[in-house]
Amino acid sequence: MTRLTAKDFDPKLLELYDFYDHGKITKREFVDGAAKFAVAGMTATTILGLRSPNYALVEQVLRFKHQVQRLI
Repeated sequence: MTRLTAKDFDPKLLELYDFYDHGKITKREFVDGAAKFAVAGMTATTILGLRSPNYALVEQVLRFKHQVQRLI
């Protein structure tokens, strides 16, 4: 499955996630609000997982960037 981008989500859902990410609303409030955007079997919890950062991928990118910088 390819990683979804911001274009794949409703702007109102992205705004709701932004509120959650910056501590303006709780996780419960986000999940409750995201429930109305859940379609085709995608639950609000799944939406949260898709929008959350992939820290393992970030670590791989940073490690690769460091390796490339040593070669330059």
